[in-house]
Amino acid sequence: MRINQVARSVADAEELPRLIQLSENLFAASFFLMKLLPANFILERAKDAGLIRPGSTIIETTSGTFGLALAIHCALKGYNLILVSDPVVDESLKRRMEELGAAVDIVVEPALNGGFQKSRLSAEELKQFSQEAQARIKMIQELRGA
Repeated sequence: MRINQVARSVADAEELPRLIQLSENLFAASFFLMKLLPANFILERAKDAGLIRPGSTIIETTSGTFGLALAIHCALKGYNLILVSDPVVDESLKRRMEELGAAVDIVVEPALNGGFQKSRLSAEELKQFSQEAQARIKMIQELRGA
């Protein structure tokens, strides 16, 4: 067993999988949270393109672990995060994302065609939730003294 490199953050430490050799030519990959890698990739490309910087607000629709991965990276990189989800989101997952600083808004009405996912993706819903969540983010920042 070799000693691993020291990670700069929790996300860096958990982003890449542990490889487990199952047989001579067969390996398994074990991720802490598989979505950390694509979340970081997307944020880094947006930063490199000059689209975001610390203090920018990211808005994403999610019902699961991609939202958690974004919340982890946004907390580490100094981005505000607004997540739009629906009633099926696990309450403990929602709480974890909020504890990381994300504003999590829940759509309560499914779209006639496409259900909750279509509601989450609706530009009107995102705009409405964005305004409400921006006000909450500002309040949280003021409470934290940011």
